[in-house]
Amino acid sequence: MGEPEHDLETERLQALAELEILDSPAEAAFDDIVALAAEVCRTKVALIGFTDGNRHWFKAGVGFATKEMPVDFGFCPMVVRTGRPIEIEDTSTDPRWRDVPLAQPPSNVRFYSGVPIRNDGGLVLGSLCVCDTEPRSLSPSQRTALLLLARQVEQQLSLRAGLRSMERIDRERRQTLDELTLYRQIIANSADGIGIIDLEGRLIEQNESHRRILGYADAEIIGKTPAIHLGDETF
Repeated sequence: MGEPEHDLETERLQALAELEILDSPAEAAFDDIVALAAEVCRTKVALIGFTDGNRHWFKAGVGFATKEMPVDFGFCPMVVRTGRPIEIEDTSTDPRWRDVPLAQPPSNVRFYSGVPIRNDGGLVLGSLCVCDTEPRSLSPSQRTALLLLARQVEQQLSLRAGLRSMERIDRERRQTLDELTLYRQIIANSADGIGIIDLEGRLIEQNESHRRILGYADAEIIGKTPAIHLGDETF
């Protein structure tokens, strides 16, 4: 049996959030892809967008000033939901699409062609689309080009995911170092005698109280295995 739709959507939204791409600044790599898509497909508009729970947000666009729209406003969220390419030659003659707000004034989109954008795990995060105010259709070579450009978007997302993973690892490493520094400060300032030993039982560190209690300087005891007896210390 397939995975429940709700679980897949939760996983998809989590993957999208981890990319930290929503509301991010413009990037030349994505801008270049939409410019090439519009040129190859001979359309006025080309867009790269990502769908979260409530909106479809555009990372890059040509010929379209809006940065986001509700999920039920346009065609791209349907590409995300179905995971399949969608091409509409004329929205005004297709009863499935003619009432979509984007097909109405002032946008008046008549032609639309969109393909899914997936992450490395196969989840559909968004779409690459081209559209126009005049009815038309793409040639087979243009459809292939759109799919290839979507693959370039996916490669950019893969690079971004790797970068975000490295950044998270670095943050966790710095947090661990900060916690270790604080821990060492607490030990150093403690009035209790604290000694730290390794897995072999050798003393590797002691605080000032520990030095005072045992009466051994670091040079005399560090690296040795203390055997403590009542009234007698041997090393």
